[in-house]
Formats: sequence, C-alpha cells, structure tokens
Amino acid sequence: ASCWAMGMHLFSALPDIMADAKAKVITTAVYVGFKAATILTGIYFLLAGMLASLYWNMYLGLIATILYVGIVIYTYVFAQSQSVFRVYKIFPLINTTMGFVLFWTVFYLQSWL
Repeated sequence: ASCWAMGMHLFSALPDIMADAKAKVITTAVYVGFKAATILTGIYFLLAGMLASLYWNMYLGLIATILYVGIVIYTYVFAQSQSVFRVYKIFPLINTTMGFVLFWTVFYLQSWL
C-alpha cells in the first residue's frame, strides 16, 4: 500500500511541475524532473504490483501492475508535463475498479457473504 501511495502521489505531481517550479515549490517531481519522476512512479507501481502478486493475489496483482505501469509507460513515452493531466483523468476509473475488486475479493475470502 505504501509503494502504491508513493507512486500515486508522485504521479499526481507530474501535471503540476511547471506551476510548482514557477511558484518555487520544490516537490519531488520538480526536483528530479518530469522523466525521472515518471520512471520513479513506474518503479513504485511495479513494486506495489509485485508485492500484491506475492502476498495477496497473483492475478489481481498482475492486472494492477499492467494497468498502472502501462499508464506510466504511456506517460513517459508520449506525454509531456503539460499534457499529463489528460492521462491522469482516467486514474479515478482505474482506482475505483481496483478498489472495488480488492474490496469484494477480501470480503469473499473472509467468508463474510
């Protein structure tokens, strides 16, 4: 959860790099730059997915890894810091879906049904 939260926090800072730098607010994304912050985000999400696969559910961890790391790779290859916000808009859909699956998986595995 910590790896995912750090990745999500850093990814959410990507669209604000220009504004933060202009305001002289030194965030991690401003400090390391767009490309390095994107790579670091991918590492955090990859780690979170690997840990979820090992300790929770292999298939759901793999799906989460593909979704999150795929978006980070897309962002790294095709986006610029100004256009990341368009990519960032789909994160609520992914987060809602993964949260829904996580909740019902845990609910089912705990035999609360």
